[in-house]
Amino acid sequence: MTPRKKTTEKRDMRRVAVVLLGTDAATRETAAKALALLGCDRATSSGDADPISAVNRHILESAGTDEQDLAPLNAGWYRSPKAYEFHEKALSALEEAFGGSGLFLLDDASIGRLAPFWMNVLEAADVRPVVLSLVTGPAENRTRGQNVGDVPTGDFQWLRHMLDLEQGTRGQARRFLDAHDVVSGDLSLPEEFSRAFGFDLPKSSSTTRIELDAMLGAARESAFQDGRRRPRDAIVSTWAREAQAIFDRWCEKGETEADHASLDRIRGEFDVAADGLSRLFIAARRAAARVEELEEELSRQTEAHAQLEETLREERGRLAQAQSALEQRRHEAEQTALELTEAKQTFSSERQALERKLAEEREQHAQKRHEAEETALALAKLKETVSSERQSLVQEREQHAQTRDRLEQKRHEAERQLEERWNDIARLTSDLQARDKEVESLRAGKSDAERQLDERLNDIVRLTSDLQARDEDMESLRAENAEEAERREKAESQVRERFAEIATLTSLLRDREYELEILAKPSSPSSEANEGAVAQTPSPARAKGGALRRVGKVLSPRIIGTLAARARAKREAAKLERSGLFDAEWYLSRYPDVAAAGMNPAFHYVMFGLNEGRSPNADAEASGGAF
Repeated sequence: MTPRKKTTEKRDMRRVAVVLLGTDAATRETAAKALALLGCDRATSSGDADPISAVNRHILESAGTDEQDLAPLNAGWYRSPKAYEFHEKALSALEEAFGGSGLFLLDDASIGRLAPFWMNVLEAADVRPVVLSLVTGPAENRTRGQNVGDVPTGDFQWLRHMLDLEQGTRGQARRFLDAHDVVSGDLSLPEEFSRAFGFDLPKSSSTTRIELDAMLGAARESAFQDGRRRPRDAIVSTWAREAQAIFDRWCEKGETEADHASLDRIRGEFDVAADGLSRLFIAARRAAARVEELEEELSRQTEAHAQLEETLREERGRLAQAQSALEQRRHEAEQTALELTEAKQTFSSERQALERKLAEEREQHAQKRHEAEETALALAKLKETVSSERQSLVQEREQHAQTRDRLEQKRHEAERQLEERWNDIARLTSDLQARDKEVESLRAGKSDAERQLDERLNDIVRLTSDLQARDEDMESLRAENAEEAERREKAESQVRERFAEIATLTSLLRDREYELEILAKPSSPSSEANEGAVAQTPSPARAKGGALRRVGKVLSPRIIGTLAARARAKREAAKLERSGLFDAEWYLSRYPDVAAAGMNPAFHYVMFGLNEGRSPNADAEASGGAF
């Protein structure tokens, strides 16, 4: 589907498409706005892009190329079924974008590379194309950031676009204009159209010219501030420099067919080298993109590392607060223990005094009973003495009742004080359990933070060797964390010892309560006879209290703490087995002494292996540490 050569006829009143081409997007957009002010219809947008741009993008994708490719468009594409498919889509896009407009503007940048295709489409639509090419130099491409690092891809991209648009529009009505002349206003577009293409633009009034001058003013200041003509670029390749000279001459004096042979030669030589250049520049672009990705990843990893360090500092602060609160609770528990010891001593002294008083009263009672028996034998002789003795006996009984009431009041007071102490012990126990849970949660959060920190450090080491210094910092942080864990373990051991002391005090208080109940029972004449026998027979409660006292003497706080540690180790071993991070078979094969001892491998690791530096699985041993 090669374009058919046409000659511009005078007064050809068919629909006209102004095809605006050029390599510089800024000057092309300025010229497009100027032509729109002068009466050329621009494409209406459909979504994020106009229909013409969408068709061009899909054509380049179907041909396996893009705007930055230095190789020419595959000539076989024009003979493929895809060319006919997009031919119909291009006709629909023209209808969608411009409808029945008699003068419209095609200014998409990709049309220069697809010029043969669009010339055939316009011919099929019975539209007369007029081509306006804005000439800039390779220097504009470099200054507008079209290179890849130090590789001058902009020079060759400019050459590819200019050669494609020239060869693709050859034989059509066209005009090459210096972009400086168009943007600066030195060249009158209405006059140029009338002279070069034989028709006038519809809005060439004085009002339109005023608006056009105002619009070009801002573009003139930003694009060509010095007002001088675009200089010849002296550092480009021989091909680009020769082609630039031809296009500059066409801008000044008009196109000559003698230059076509030179451009065809340049195009042929450039096409031969384009494939290798494309590979080189694609590799350069990919390398530059990879460098940017690595820099962004390094920035993200650095930021994540800083966040982890901040989180670790916050966790240290919270751990210090928890340790301070735990120390305060321990001090309060010691104070309570001292108060309980004082209360126990006070209770013991009061009990001894009550026992002495009760023994004295019993002795007095026995003496009075003996005197009553003697008085009964001499009743006949001493009636008056018996009467007085009876009165004395009544008085003594009243005193005994009063003494018993006082003892009952003291017993109630002692029970109230014991209840208050029990409440204090329960409250302290609850607080200590809550603090233990907080320590456990802090330990779990700290373990997660250390694991995430190790993962981030591994990623940073793979990306760049410049962060090795950070790895040393993290090792020092790990050492500090190990010291903090050791201090926390010591604090937990002290808490367990305090729990053992409280358990011992509880047993002693129960024994004292039982003894108070025995003392509080009222004595009667009938029970006094059996008192000795009852005292000789040990009750179940008395036997239980004695057993508890014997166990309390045997189990020292150290043994009680060891039992609590083993129970806690069993719970941690169960959690470790469920987590999937512990390899029991590997552990037994790696440490045959554990298998020989017949111990549960997870329990051995929590109880002994972790402190001995053993590894829970093969991956942990390969990385040089435990959890």
